[in-house]
Amino acid sequence: MALQQRDFVLDGDNFTHHYLCNYKPYFEGVDRLSYSLIRFKKSETIDVRAWTDCSVEALKRIHFRTSTAVLRSLHSSEEKVGAGLTSPLDILGLAIASAIDGQYLPHLLRKNKVIPPLKGLKLEAREKLMKNLYDFEKEGTINSILIVDDIFTSGTTMAAIIRAIRKRLSCPISLFTLAATDQASNKERTLSGVGYSWKPEQGWIQVQEPDEPYYRVADLKKLIEEDFQ
Repeated sequence: MALQQRDFVLDGDNFTHHYLCNYKPYFEGVDRLSYSLIRFKKSETIDVRAWTDCSVEALKRIHFRTSTAVLRSLHSSEEKVGAGLTSPLDILGLAIASAIDGQYLPHLLRKNKVIPPLKGLKLEAREKLMKNLYDFEKEGTINSILIVDDIFTSGTTMAAIIRAIRKRLSCPISLFTLAATDQASNKERTLSGVGYSWKPEQGWIQVQEPDEPYYRVADLKKLIEEDFQ
């Protein structure tokens, strides 16, 4: 199992971005993975377990510095991480932190306001909404940071988080997402699949269940692993 990797360029710096799979265009066939990513967002048990297991297995083979802090993006309706750490991203972040001997510290990130969902917003509107939205508070010893999210599309969320961190820390920052569009800029590429349609200006347009769903964690893990082997 091998992670995919590329650089996310922001303000003249390169940040390593690891991810498991790409979105698939229509001509590649039934896209069960894009459907599964939406199920992950909705906390469906099979999908959360499968994506988390695959992420852990891949990331534990990468060397991370001691005292690596694992953070996650905040949902549009969140100003800070809630109690319990039961969201899909919390489950993912906790598992990753344990696998790399890091610390899951999502409370270090806050937003100064609740925002509407980014879905449906054009790229320029997203960037304006995300500007100076995040705040970061340093706590304890942090030698590096890994930011976790489910899907990388335009990069506006990651950019906002990185800029907030950079106001406080200059340590190495890397990114991990379950999936990513196949171009880092995402300014011209339009993707459409059997289970979804996504445009850079608008985000997710529709999601439909594909004809051949999966029923077990092992089945979905096999689909994910086959996508990036």
